[in-house]
Amino acid sequence: NASAEFMPNGGGLLFSSTAGGGSAQIFAAGIDGSNVRRVTSTRSIEVEPRVNPRTNRDMAFVSGRLGRPQIFKMSIDGGDVDQLTPGDGEAVNPSWHPDGQKIAFAWTKGFSIGNFNIFVMDVASKQFVQLTHGVGRNENPHWAPDGLHLAFTSKRGAKSQIYVMLADGTNVRQLTSDGNNEKPVWVK
Repeated sequence: NASAEFMPNGGGLLFSSTAGGGSAQIFAAGIDGSNVRRVTSTRSIEVEPRVNPRTNRDMAFVSGRLGRPQIFKMSIDGGDVDQLTPGDGEAVNPSWHPDGQKIAFAWTKGFSIGNFNIFVMDVASKQFVQLTHGVGRNENPHWAPDGLHLAFTSKRGAKSQIYVMLADGTNVRQLTSDGNNEKPVWVK
C-alpha cells in the first residue's frame, strides 16, 4: 500500500495497492479503512493517484499500461481515462496546480531512463514546458498553495535534497543539506 491521497470533503482515501494480486492498482477506501474498492483493473502498474483540487471529480495517476510509466487522467470512479503524456520516456510524480488546470511532473523525456527533469503541462491542451535542465535527478514536484512556487527533490551529488523554484523554473534554491531528503509537500 502506497501513495495515499485524501479524496475531497473527507470522502476517503485513494491509494495504490497490490491487495488484489498482481501489479499495484488504485483503490479507494473510507478514512477508517472501511469500504475498500478497486478503482483500476489493468495488468500493469497503476499508482500515484492525485485528485484535481478544483473539480474533486478527476485524478491524475501513473500507469504502466503502455510499457513505460506515463501520466493519465481519469474520473475518481475509474472512468473517462485520458493519456496526458505522449508515451516517450518515463513520466511520474503528478502534482496538480491549485487551479486544477496544470500538473507538474517528473519526466525522462530526451534523457537516459532514470534521469528525470521537472515539467509543467496544461492538461486541456497537453502542452508542456521543461523547468529543470539536466542538473541532477529532479523528481517529486509539489505545488505551493499560491501556485507560484514548486518544491522538488534533486540529487545533485551523493544525496537527494529539497529545492524550491518559481513556477517558470527560475530562482532555484536549495532548502535542505543534511541527510537524504525527498518528496516535499507544502503545508496549506
